[in-house]
Amino acid sequence: MLNTDTKAREFKFDSIHYIKALFELMKPRVMSLAIFTCVVGFLIAPYKSVDYLYAMLSITAVALGSGAAGSLNCWYEADVDKVMSRTCLRPIPTGKLTKNEALIFGIVSSFVSVGALYFFSNLMAAALLALTILFYVFVYTIWLKRKTPQNIVIGGAAGALPPVIGWAIATGSISVEPIILFLKIFVGTPSHFWALSLFKSEDYKKLIEERLLFAYGKIRSNVKNGLAIVPIERGAAGGSYFTIPPQVQMEIASRKKIITDEHSGRILVDEVLASEQKEKMEKLFSSI
Repeated sequence: MLNTDTKAREFKFDSIHYIKALFELMKPRVMSLAIFTCVVGFLIAPYKSVDYLYAMLSITAVALGSGAAGSLNCWYEADVDKVMSRTCLRPIPTGKLTKNEALIFGIVSSFVSVGALYFFSNLMAAALLALTILFYVFVYTIWLKRKTPQNIVIGGAAGALPPVIGWAIATGSISVEPIILFLKIFVGTPSHFWALSLFKSEDYKKLIEERLLFAYGKIRSNVKNGLAIVPIERGAAGGSYFTIPPQVQMEIASRKKIITDEHSGRILVDEVLASEQKEKMEKLFSSI
């Protein structure tokens, strides 16, 4: 009898912690912002009559959809989360949940939230929620986040959609007013997240090999203008008159290993790569 009671208590304890871990996986702070902006969109909509019970259940479905997107983001970003001080205590890095559990929970929650919103509200609201989840997971998390600093600009569209969903819950349609709310949030999102990225830049350095960071810092400290990386221009390193042999130029263009200039010590990159990065930076600064 005693063993049975002990096992029951242990099961209850484990169940509570498991549910708590699932809730943490859903990014509750982000979820609360989605709920707030969704409610704002709902309240300012010019609806004639509404069933408030169904409205509350609809907004709950939006919250679940936000949590589903957050769960799938945690699943995909688990390898990065474990080395970042801001995210290392999330359920997957701490071992509270496995990646497979997070994936299954995220997928199931996505379908349940969209289906529930369609049932309690309308097709337009459900379609917008589905679009938000898909955009956040596939466009922002998987496609853009690790490839370009523009991920915040483009991916911010997912975080700006909840007020439009709230409006659609109330009216079943979209008009100018929710689009204005969408644009306000969309425009304000990048500055917030870029500031956060700069603040946590030391954490991002943990993702780079220590020897490479050390070499990069040493090169920067040894050159006058602080430029550790220079492109090849007219067969020579940028700012130098010493010609680089054609064979070395071919190795640099292959981008298989890091090659430094024997005279200045700077890291050399091919002109095409330099142009690509320059164009990205120009777009980045023009959008600020």
